[in-house]
Amino acid sequence: LDDPISKQYSELIRRFSILNPFRITQAGIMLSYLDIGLAMHMISTPITYYLINTLNVPAKSFSAYITLKKLPWSFKFLYGMISDQIPILSYRRKSWLLIAWISFIFINLRLYIIQTPSFMDISISMFLMTSAYILAYVCTDTLVVERAKFEPEFVKGTLQTSGMTILTFGMFMGSILGATIYNASVWGWGLTISSLFLLN
Repeated sequence: LDDPISKQYSELIRRFSILNPFRITQAGIMLSYLDIGLAMHMISTPITYYLINTLNVPAKSFSAYITLKKLPWSFKFLYGMISDQIPILSYRRKSWLLIAWISFIFINLRLYIIQTPSFMDISISMFLMTSAYILAYVCTDTLVVERAKFEPEFVKGTLQTSGMTILTFGMFMGSILGATIYNASVWGWGLTISSLFLLN
């Protein structure tokens, strides 16, 4: 037990077990990555179909919607600065991560309550939704980077790789769900646009 090598090895194992991406202590980070993947892809195709086929939105307006939806990505660096410089209740990441997902949930609930949202409702809500999950994305990435500094050399990068793998899985599942569960007019079954917002 007094052997320095044994102590060092025990410390490495302890650190690896604490930072194991599949431990309950890392569940919030991994679930956030999964939600980001789903949020980025599940609602995208149904909204496009809804705007064009249901609301008959002209090409010019649809182009404006796409621009507004992508605009928050230009401000991604600001979200990092906000979480760095403005801690809430002494937490720099977790508080903003919670605010991001609560905002995302409330925006989706509002669209669900509206039932048949207008073009303006969709456009503004998607801008806010995108802003919310990008804030969550930045905070989740930062939490991983902060923890990765303590990873032992022989497993360096495991936490980040696991997070990106789960994010990719979420994107994959979101794309499949988005392409299949909003096809009632063609297949005779599926969810309404409001139900999709509730699911999202």
